[in-house]
Amino acid sequence: MAETDEPIIVPNDLQILTGKLSYQQMLDEQSLTVLQEQNAKSVYQLMFLKGAQSDMNFPDFETVKGFYELNLWTKAMVAKAVELEHITSDDYKTITGEDYVSPTTE
Repeated sequence: MAETDEPIIVPNDLQILTGKLSYQQMLDEQSLTVLQEQNAKSVYQLMFLKGAQSDMNFPDFETVKGFYELNLWTKAMVAKAVELEHITSDDYKTITGEDYVSPTTE
């Protein structure tokens, strides 16, 4: 390595937590997309735990909206967030642009 070359930075958790190095800088675009997809799926699965932990208010409106805007959640997933009372039907309309229609019960 020539003396004029910049040193290679090995990312660590402290750099990420302090904002000195973001995940975007660490990962290429494809890896970041895979992580976002995995995160969105995990959050969707965690949403079903609310019944067991009544104080849990996650995912919230901003999280659901963000995943939907990134095409990581479908309208059906957003609707499930309404059913599980993580967001309201008004939030559903704000996020999807459509009125929420509750599922029919037979």
